[in-house]
Amino acid sequence: LSRLLHCIGIGMGTTTAIIYISEISTIKTRGPFVGACLTMMVVATLGYTALCIILPIQWLSLVLVGNHSLVFLLQLLLPNSPQWLVRHSREEEARESLAKLRGSKYEGVDVEVEEIKQIIEARASLAQTSTLNALKDRSFKMPLATLSCVLMNEACAGQETFLYFGPTI
Repeated sequence: LSRLLHCIGIGMGTTTAIIYISEISTIKTRGPFVGACLTMMVVATLGYTALCIILPIQWLSLVLVGNHSLVFLLQLLLPNSPQWLVRHSREEEARESLAKLRGSKYEGVDVEVEEIKQIIEARASLAQTSTLNALKDRSFKMPLATLSCVLMNEACAGQETFLYFGPTI
């Protein structure tokens, strides 16, 4: 049961990170950023596996907790998603967030905020349909099913469990 919950948590955490990256990145950089994120997850797994050679297994859990604590603290420094801010009528904060993400010399902040507003308006027109109809729509079901299957299978592959039991095995 704990392994199942652990794998679902990893799958959901990966999905959340990818959604955040896709919301803060430009269209040109979205693919490379998401690919780099997933690649770094694999590199981190390799690093922890190599760390098992040096550290006793009892210390590995503490190292993992320390790493996750550091990641949690660093997440507090991340700016809010500009899309989320615009959806909640906080356009000035969205402009500030985009300025932090793109740099102070970036001149396309207003253009991006307008694009986000257009996307939100287009989605609002789609929201007029019922939730049941939206769930039946192939444009929703296929990406959700694909992403869910990939990430849940990745999590269930056992990389974290292997890190823990690998040296013992």
